[in-house]
Amino acid sequence: MKNFTSLIKETLDIYRQKKMIWPILIVFLIGILIFIPIYGVLFLGLITALASAKTTMLLSFLLLILITLLLTGIWSLFATIALMIYIIKPKEDRLKEIFKEAWKKLGQGLWIAILIILFVGLASIFFIIPGIIVGLLLSLGTYILIIEDKKGMAALKRSWNLVKGGWWKFVGRILLLAVIVNMVFYVLDSIHGTLASIFQFIFIPFNIIFMYLLYLELKKIAESRIPASEVQSKPMKIKENKEDN
Repeated sequence: MKNFTSLIKETLDIYRQKKMIWPILIVFLIGILIFIPIYGVLFLGLITALASAKTTMLLSFLLLILITLLLTGIWSLFATIALMIYIIKPKEDRLKEIFKEAWKKLGQGLWIAILIILFVGLASIFFIIPGIIVGLLLSLGTYILIIEDKKGMAALKRSWNLVKGGWWKFVGRILLLAVIVNMVFYVLDSIHGTLASIFQFIFIPFNIIFMYLLYLELKKIAESRIPASEVQSKPMKIKENKEDN
């Protein structure tokens, strides 16, 4: 697997080359800004309901807040999938086509996200560390959906096997990136909170690219462990099928 420095350099190179990242981020930001005043109104209504001790009103506002949180999560996932598609698939270079493809993948992406939350939640019952481990093992699920077109449990199983095959190298690089990012965040936050928020925002595509490069490295490790006889047998089968036709 490539060392951390090489991965960072490659990530920065891809980031600079992918000009459509910014329009996608702007569309994502517009959606989030639309939700902010809605949250303001709902929390104001929730406070009013608590003050008046009206149970029906309180439950209604709680339900609306949960629905809004769900919609915000779906919007964030849609934007993330759009960024992944643009970064991973070279042919996708028009905003309309990127969002069209992201819309097609949204349902399966949401299902994978729900499964990950479920499995991480179950693992966390036994303590926080098992939950973190399971989360890392399943973290490539959406990438596999987009790249390999595997869905649901098949995508998560593939992610589990890939990460497991290069576990310590994978975790080490992610932890090192997390330490550096958190240090930068706290420095910026100490200067001004807005700077920290901007950094968080522009880090989203960086993290997507970094994880994608890790996926490629883990895939190489997995393929290197396939016996040579199996690799050679696949082309032979294709050749025989062609001769039959």
